[in-house]
Amino acid sequence: MRHLLVALLLVMTLSSFALSREYLMNDTGEPVTGLRVVFSESVTIRGHGDVLMIVEPQGESTEFLFSGGEVAAWGGHWLSWQPASSTIISYEWLQNTSNGGLRSTSYSGTDRFYVEAKHGWWSDVLFLSNGKGDRSTLEHFQPDAINYSYLRPRLADVRYVAASKKCYQENYSFNSPASGLYRIFEPDMARTIHGETISQSGWGGAYYMDPHADAWAERVLEDGILAAFTTLADGVSQDNIGVPPFIKGGGGFSEHEKEEFREYLTREHTEEQLAALGIADVRTFDIAQYILEKDYLDANPAALEDPIFRDFVMYQYVSNLEIWANMVEQALDRAGRDMILHGNQYGVSKMYSSNPYSVLLSQLHQVVEIEVANYLDLMPPDGHYSLSYKIGAASGLAKKPLWIRGIVYDWETDTRYLEPNFLRLITAEAYANGAIRTFEPVQGGPGGSCSLPDETLTALLEYYDWIREHRALFEGRHSAAKTAIVYSIPTMMWRHFPSTGHRNWDTSASLSGFALALECEHIPYDVVVFGHPDLWDDSGLDDRLAEYNLLILPDIDCLTGYQIRALEQFVEAGGAILYSGNLGTRNENFISHSSTSLAPLQHSPSVERIAGTPGRDFYERRIKGLDGADSALRQLTTALDAVPQYERQLVTDAPDTVAMNLYRDPQDGLLVHLLNYDYDRTGDRLRASDPFTVQLALPEEFSLDGRAVFLVADDGSYELLEHSRDGEWIQISIPGVRCHSILGIADLQAFSEASATPFRGWTN
Repeated sequence: MRHLLVALLLVMTLSSFALSREYLMNDTGEPVTGLRVVFSESVTIRGHGDVLMIVEPQGESTEFLFSGGEVAAWGGHWLSWQPASSTIISYEWLQNTSNGGLRSTSYSGTDRFYVEAKHGWWSDVLFLSNGKGDRSTLEHFQPDAINYSYLRPRLADVRYVAASKKCYQENYSFNSPASGLYRIFEPDMARTIHGETISQSGWGGAYYMDPHADAWAERVLEDGILAAFTTLADGVSQDNIGVPPFIKGGGGFSEHEKEEFREYLTREHTEEQLAALGIADVRTFDIAQYILEKDYLDANPAALEDPIFRDFVMYQYVSNLEIWANMVEQALDRAGRDMILHGNQYGVSKMYSSNPYSVLLSQLHQVVEIEVANYLDLMPPDGHYSLSYKIGAASGLAKKPLWIRGIVYDWETDTRYLEPNFLRLITAEAYANGAIRTFEPVQGGPGGSCSLPDETLTALLEYYDWIREHRALFEGRHSAAKTAIVYSIPTMMWRHFPSTGHRNWDTSASLSGFALALECEHIPYDVVVFGHPDLWDDSGLDDRLAEYNLLILPDIDCLTGYQIRALEQFVEAGGAILYSGNLGTRNENFISHSSTSLAPLQHSPSVERIAGTPGRDFYERRIKGLDGADSALRQLTTALDAVPQYERQLVTDAPDTVAMNLYRDPQDGLLVHLLNYDYDRTGDRLRASDPFTVQLALPEEFSLDGRAVFLVADDGSYELLEHSRDGEWIQISIPGVRCHSILGIADLQAFSEASATPFRGWTN
């Protein structure tokens, strides 16, 4: 026994001197100059590689920084430590900054703009258009929330979101240089590249203001937002937040912005670096003059290769986000209670471009509010706008309520589109895609306001009543799609600088074409946002990607090292990728880099490249009614089905005018929202589809026990459906869809307890 005790003591003594050793690979795809390592408990570094020779601190710690050298892409750094019981819990690769510091190249990004969704509102929302709504409609509708009204509704238990008293970018109080207000605010007005103030002729006239001006920002906060923060308000809606001057109006070149940009350059670059870029004296540098001399207007592609121009683009995105983030923070802090502050994020997905600035704004709000006003670019049945809603949901990480608003207005003919079936269809489109369309009984417009016709009002109220009666089929659902399209902030933002004519049409069209093809093929899909480290927090991206079997990357050439690794891990875990164009040939700052960083991905058998620009071709031909749309669609679908290890989640013989979105309900049942786009504006007719079948791949270990298969339609009908099961697949006969129907494979008893009438008395 004595010898055994001595042996045990010897083992214990030796173990205290044991080392752990780890080799960390630089898989960012770029050279790095630093490494930060965090341990589970305090350790002492006993040895490390011969490239990053400086280690701080020297003694015992849980976190260490290695620097003093450069680790090449796909190179590595080894280290050993004591005690061996401690493990590495995280590490990040770093690069030198212009001011001598280190910044992360592998970390997920920044969360400085992210605001949690505290309220969790599932709402039917009434947009009162500044309090002019029909009182009888308000009484009948009894909404969860009133949005953008100056007048508190006299209803109990209704959340009230007041309208701000001032617009964020525009001031509608004056429309002439002769106005006294014009002379007061002229120094704070937005300017074109030629130094001109910017007026807007529509909506009564206005001059765009520069939010970088302290006086203007203070006026918006004090006289606008805070003035609406009454004791009765639960929040404030601020109009036009998605259109700072560099996005709308050709602005971005005020003296405030020029001076701030000079300061930005001095923070980002040394004097030597600026001199190498042609800026001898940054104190006298004028970005407007620089762009004019370089002839970077009219969407000159050479501008995007110029680091000074890219710095100006980044400055505009960052500074405008910081201005609005500061307003949100100040307003909510000074309110002294739990409130929301949000606004309309215009142009998230448009016919000819996507506004990534609006997508980025979703981080700052507890409610994501998208203004969709581009239906006239392409009407149903070809006009599908679900992509806007899916981008909106993704921009809120599928955790924030998504409100959709916007009138349908023809500027050329001064005509509003108020037909009952048309407005019912676009309202249903929002709900079928997981959003909430705010109900507007009074439609605004440049020429004034008008109330909805009685027939239209009745049709919409009937639809909203149906939503309420079946609330359990909407509330608490989450997407069950296994296919996702990537929306890349860097790929979009560098190409979207409207003040110099740069628009991301090609990239947006490719994204839209793939989305429309998935809808035509009835493939349920989501959108996943890939961010920029200075603008968006990508943390948790691995977990989000793990929800899907197939990722589609349409013409996405900008990828961070973190995103490349996330894609590699996705493929290693069994996922598949379909991409078009140049995948990841640039980093997040639009700088070309070696394709070797993507070699593991490109050579994977689970990664398929589709040649040419089929997404863009399909979309352009479809919206313009050109020949070749069908062949472009076939190219896309053939490529989809050729992706190794990918199998469709849903197969149907339904026409392509019927779109399908797949959800899991709170009890883990399945819900398929069916939306019929077969609309004929002649006579405002919705043509009901013929009967069709749906074959659906059931989730693993999904049981039909205790669940019924049923169809609920927005005309009030409901029925149990014939079905058969073959292994993991279930086949269901659908009698047809007129506008919006829901196919459920779910627990009817649970719904009957949570819903109003249709399930009452039903049993499984």
